[in-house]
Amino acid sequence: MNRLEQLQPRERRILAVGILASLILIALLGVVVPVVQKLASSAESVADAGFRLERVQDAAAQLPAVEAEVSALERALDQQGLTQRESSESLATAALQERVAAIIADHDGNVQSTRVQAASDEDGLQRIGVRVQFEAGSESLAGILQAIDRARPLLFVEQLSVRASREFDRQRRADYRGKTDVTLELSAYWRPEQS
Repeated sequence: MNRLEQLQPRERRILAVGILASLILIALLGVVVPVVQKLASSAESVADAGFRLERVQDAAAQLPAVEAEVSALERALDQQGLTQRESSESLATAALQERVAAIIADHDGNVQSTRVQAASDEDGLQRIGVRVQFEAGSESLAGILQAIDRARPLLFVEQLSVRASREFDRQRRADYRGKTDVTLELSAYWRPEQS
């Protein structure tokens, strides 16, 4: 005789209900719980995307104000004459060379050579530079450095090397003439002209 047959009808019903409850529980654990977890994960992703969307919308709402502020700063920069405005980097560098040579000549200096330095990008502005070698008296050198300090557009002294100039006479004796040999590396900021 089978064990199931030995059970009373009431016990069989209880066993059948227990098996049914177990199957329902297994179905819940195997199917419903993963679906609920997936839905919870999706809801979390949607909430995160909503938060990011809010941040993007806030940033987008601030964009006109930021653009207006940038435009105002650019106008102020142009009005103060702090940067060179040329249509190309080569024209800006040539203008820088001319400015430096004119400052040196205005203070009785003698330009011996100039060389363009590599340009670099700094926060939306380009920094252009030249290296100038020249000869000038001590007082002239002071005037040159003061003129560079007051120059508009701004000039920045990156490196300065000063040596006493010596000229040798026929007997190979050094004769200091009060002049200095100067190597000067200068830079300026350049922004392209608006068309």
